[in-house]
Amino acid sequence: MEQTSKRVSIIIPVYNAANYLEESLNDLLNQTYDNFEIICVNDGSTDDSQRILENYCKNDCRIRLISQNNKGGGAARNAGYDQACGEYILFLDADDRFERTLLEKAVSSIESSGSDVLIFAADEFHYATKEKRPAPWLLQSGYESYDGNPFHYTTTTVWNKLYRHAYLATNNIRHQDERVTAFSMYFTFFALFCASKISFLDEVLVHYRSENPNSSMRRHDNSPLDTIIVLEAIWNRIKSKEVLLAKKDIYLNFAIKNIFERTGWFNTYESFAQVYDVLHSDGFSRIGLAEENDKYIEDENWKILKKEICENELPEFLFIKEKKYKDRGVLTKTVYLLPYGIRQILNRKHSRVALYGAGMVGKCYFQQLQSMDSVKMISWVDNKFGDIGFPVQSPEILKNENIDYVVIGVEHNRFLSEIRKRLEENGISKEKILWKMPEKQL
Repeated sequence: MEQTSKRVSIIIPVYNAANYLEESLNDLLNQTYDNFEIICVNDGSTDDSQRILENYCKNDCRIRLISQNNKGGGAARNAGYDQACGEYILFLDADDRFERTLLEKAVSSIESSGSDVLIFAADEFHYATKEKRPAPWLLQSGYESYDGNPFHYTTTTVWNKLYRHAYLATNNIRHQDERVTAFSMYFTFFALFCASKISFLDEVLVHYRSENPNSSMRRHDNSPLDTIIVLEAIWNRIKSKEVLLAKKDIYLNFAIKNIFERTGWFNTYESFAQVYDVLHSDGFSRIGLAEENDKYIEDENWKILKKEICENELPEFLFIKEKKYKDRGVLTKTVYLLPYGIRQILNRKHSRVALYGAGMVGKCYFQQLQSMDSVKMISWVDNKFGDIGFPVQSPEILKNENIDYVVIGVEHNRFLSEIRKRLEENGISKEKILWKMPEKQL
């Protein structure tokens, strides 16, 4: 590689980040290390981002601007990468904050180690309250005794890593141009998977702005199958090259961990169900997790979960452990039937239904609602969602759902007034709330 004019190329995709751009850019322009260029790619912003970026470009020649129609984060990063001339590549986000010593310490560390990729620590701060919290998953302990699997020590977050430009180019490691929410997963997976040497720096250099309502990380429910799409692309590349296939055990453990953990990010039952149905049919095979590869999976719990998904339709899967407890006599064998009057209402037309209640009545109702051809389950909520876990969510998500009815699954009417009030506070009108005394079948 020829001597470059700029030591570090910082690539920043920008989409409607006007509220944060000045803070982020000022952090970078005030670095203690000055041999860098900033390539900002305005990805079709509709706010004031373009004007802000143009003003910065006029006042500092280290900033370059690429403007394009909205194509997504992966395509924006590729557009910046194609114009980069630095020896090192750093992908950052337009709404984060950065230590003044970020470049100085990162460049010094990667040069002294001679590694292809440097992973450094970061933390997060709430976009509104500014409260800082540690983010230990970005650089996990134990890296001093590195075991050869980079995903034991970090995630596919792209912005807490410094990459050697020549290494990326030689191995043709780029972001996916496809518009997917997990667009960094493909790039960062191969950047770590193919590296001859990875080094680590246990210093917080980036401050991630969490809970940002405009962040692409908050759009998983809009495209629930994106993780499967990306993992399928990764697997297709791996199985096409023997040198990559020799390390497939690393990928297989990465894939099963990500498919299950990212599924837990959904806020709606509808999104969860879409992913489950794909995995239940042929999804696991498409991403390399066919049965013959189970022997490579390290975590026995993941194997068990995968087997349960393959063998059970969604309603049976959600209650498989409950059935085991019933067989042992730990739980009551009482079945609560959805009242005839509610069934009549729901059978009049195809209805988008949410279920409130995740106790014994709610669980029984859930199975019955799932079996009704006239019902499309949208959400399952309960005020004690935190104790129950996914797929049961907070009633607050109902504010953003298009729902025809909410069926209340509780046995006693003494809870009704409080539940109805809570539902109305979340935008559900009285005529959409359905409750009748459950019928028991012993």
